[in-house]
Amino acid sequence: MTVDISINYGKLEEITQEILTFKTALEEMQTAMQVVKSHLEESAGEAVDQLKEEHEKLEKSVKIQQEEISDLYDIFSGYNAEMSAIIGPLYPQINTLVDRLDIKANIKSIGNSVDDLEKEVRRRLTPNVDLGIDVGLNDEEKADERHNEGVIEALKVNIASKIRAMQELVLCQEKGQVKVRK
Repeated sequence: MTVDISINYGKLEEITQEILTFKTALEEMQTAMQVVKSHLEESAGEAVDQLKEEHEKLEKSVKIQQEEISDLYDIFSGYNAEMSAIIGPLYPQINTLVDRLDIKANIKSIGNSVDDLEKEVRRRLTPNVDLGIDVGLNDEEKADERHNEGVIEALKVNIASKIRAMQELVLCQEKGQVKVRK
């Protein structure tokens, strides 16, 4: 008896592009943080010194997040490229039926990384410092910051939902069930 599963490689590509958008947002955030840093360097005082310390912690946190999001991008883009090469979907924007051997290749490729990925995303994308980053920014820069924060939050929610869907897919396969979306 052959067990088939349906995978939408177009959706995987969408996830990859959303991660790329998130990566770009982090780069823009780092640029904005450099502006804040330059304003802090021009100032002096005990409160400014504390802000500088917190800013340094935030810079480290953003750098870690950038590394992790780069890893996520590499994982998703690499997975999509590898599996597309193995399976060769004719129409990547619709669900592609994958047979048992392809499923085994998928599971081997994924391994436990989906669970690890979810844990890393939650751990790395949860800010550990609240700086009140709008110190020294003009109204336009503050609006940009709020916009970027909204984009990042939306991406976090979207990525989390995609990870949950992938986990469900892996669980169904491990239980021998087939889950086909139409």
